[in-house]
Amino acid sequence: MRSTVFVRIAAGMLAIVLLTSLTSFAKDGRDFAGYFSVGDVSTDGDMVHLTLNLQVFNYSAVDVRQAVIKLHESGPGVAVDGAFRPIKLLANNHEIKLRQQLTVPRHEYERWQNGIKPSLFMVYQDAGGHHWERSIELSRRPPPFPF
Repeated sequence: MRSTVFVRIAAGMLAIVLLTSLTSFAKDGRDFAGYFSVGDVSTDGDMVHLTLNLQVFNYSAVDVRQAVIKLHESGPGVAVDGAFRPIKLLANNHEIKLRQQLTVPRHEYERWQNGIKPSLFMVYQDAGGHHWERSIELSRRPPPFPF
């Protein structure tokens, strides 16, 4: 009888440890997620002027202060096409809606029109002074959007 109780307690403790470790792995894959839409589009030769509308959710388990969202080209390379104004505070498990006018290469805009999502990164420093640049998992927001 005592051995059965011991086995159940041990199995319960093992399940808690395994579930906790799996949850921590999942969190790192999607600290920031959200929706985007594009509006006010005008072309100027090889460049496109547009407004990028975002709704970003913070799932990072920390409050983010003075963060900047950077737009990188979606193809190979590390070119930065633009950035949003600094975000004063994006609390954990909260969202923010942003709108920024940007100019991007025409080929980048055409990628977005063909199903490629903008490559956005949340750049911030944590309370310990560590620099982070986390990708934002995006989905296209169906109309009507912006907010």
